[in-house]
Amino acid sequence: MNVSIFKTIQDGSNFIFEAGPGSGKTTTLIRTLHQILKAPDNIIDPTSQKIACITFTNVAANEIKERLGGDLDAVHVSTIHSFLWKHISSFQNELRRALYTFNDRLGPSNKRYIPNLNLDERDIEYVDHYADLSKGEISHDDVLELAFHMIEEYSTLRHLIKCQYPILLLDEYQDTQDIVIETLSQLIKADSQTAFGKTDFRVGLFGDSMQSIYDSGAGYVDPQRLDAVTITKEDNYRSTPNIVRLINEVRAKSKEATHVEQQVQRTDLPQRSICSLFYTTNDIALKLRSLDAIASHFDWSLGEDTKILELTHSAISRTANWNNLQKAYTYRGRDGFDRLRMGDDTYSSTFLFMSRLYKAWASHNGSDTLRILRFESLGYIRDRNIVTSTEDMVHWTSILNEYVRRCNSSNIEESSISAILNFVFDEDVQLCRRIDRIARFESYYDLDDSKRIENRRKFLAALTETHFSELLHFYDYLDQATPFSTQHGTKGAEYDNVILVIDDSTWKNRYSFSTVFGASDRIEDRVQRTLNLFYVSISRARNNLIVVYKNPTTVSIAGAKELFGEDNVRPLEEVLPDIATF
Repeated sequence: MNVSIFKTIQDGSNFIFEAGPGSGKTTTLIRTLHQILKAPDNIIDPTSQKIACITFTNVAANEIKERLGGDLDAVHVSTIHSFLWKHISSFQNELRRALYTFNDRLGPSNKRYIPNLNLDERDIEYVDHYADLSKGEISHDDVLELAFHMIEEYSTLRHLIKCQYPILLLDEYQDTQDIVIETLSQLIKADSQTAFGKTDFRVGLFGDSMQSIYDSGAGYVDPQRLDAVTITKEDNYRSTPNIVRLINEVRAKSKEATHVEQQVQRTDLPQRSICSLFYTTNDIALKLRSLDAIASHFDWSLGEDTKILELTHSAISRTANWNNLQKAYTYRGRDGFDRLRMGDDTYSSTFLFMSRLYKAWASHNGSDTLRILRFESLGYIRDRNIVTSTEDMVHWTSILNEYVRRCNSSNIEESSISAILNFVFDEDVQLCRRIDRIARFESYYDLDDSKRIENRRKFLAALTETHFSELLHFYDYLDQATPFSTQHGTKGAEYDNVILVIDDSTWKNRYSFSTVFGASDRIEDRVQRTLNLFYVSISRARNNLIVVYKNPTTVSIAGAKELFGEDNVRPLEEVLPDIATF
């Protein structure tokens, strides 16, 4: 298939390379780059030109750079945003004019709109924080929109890009915004012959339209938009035959994806492979013990090789024993929990310190404990010298032992997050200090908004009912030290065994798993969105796949039997007769 791609490039054509999961898309991309660079007919001029290889994320860009090795000098590898900014930032006068137009399009109803915007001779800057247009600052998404309009308007900019990079390859095209696809279309269709001379420019897209699971992604791209040919690859080097069969069945349900019928290419197939769906019609919230029991039933162990996929972080919290923490954060607003997860919450630094300190001392790691106290203790200068004598050692040993005892206590009055916070803040303890932003946050009665006062009071009260252990479970999850992941978070990964938990009551305005199994839904976007996410989730499995379906309808059970096979769809109670006791 790589030969077909290379021949297409030689012929001067654009292409969309469509391949399913486990097909080696990145490997094909790297081989294509090597083949272009080693071609005897010099498709590019190595003295003045490069191949542009642009990706959706920095992680993907770094992987390509690593795999290219010595050929990196001839290939410009970057994210889409970096690539576009590199070129438009050199046209500051044009960029200022574009920003005036951009501001006008926002209009007075948009909070980012600046009346009487005056940029003078100010240089326009791309920032990673909130962008203030009055200062000439633009954000992540602004780069894409401004680049589109500048490339559309300025032929010189188009010519420079096309001359410098006669071949542009876009990896994981389905995840990039549609405006990027439209920008590439502008480059392709304009200026084949200019006053500067003829420009040869080819675009290649690598990806899988069925793996479009992000709202901002372009998803399926009609080849006609890019005057492109479609090239498919049917190989699957990841999964066993029964899993590949299921992948093909699910893909065939899509009304948008390019048809790809995958073929098994693995040579190390296990003697036994499971691809089954278990359902429970009881209103049982599955806990870690029951999922562990499923794994044990098949001689798997939960860990690196076995992953449990749930739809949301809140769903995982119910299974992984940090549900009360998650519930407390419902009082912090719609994005409250996300801010904690990203480390941008009032308490996040303190919580992380508390968790790390506990784990270090409880595991008898004295050097790590000392490092944390010296360098991570909040409210103190870094590198504080806390142990200068034997007496200091005895003193801190006593305090840390008491800290661990309280954290492990079954008495919620001394082991709640709130109680542990008060202990580490205690002046006689001095594990860390109550920094100003926490003190201000806890002084909520000086707020002038009664709803904010009440929510803050409820949040602080909820911390007094949440055991410290939930923080440990939560940070274990963030550190990927648990078998749990969201379905979105595993895209691009693979595991020997996957347990996929689906539940139509979770995020039901966005997903309806019953539609995968034949139920109707008047919202077509939700149907496709659910199908794509299910497709991505099941295709993470190498050897074994179990789908656990909570409270399906009889229609869904019948549909599941058509997809998985009659013998592979069973009540969960048949596998775990004692499930009610879990």
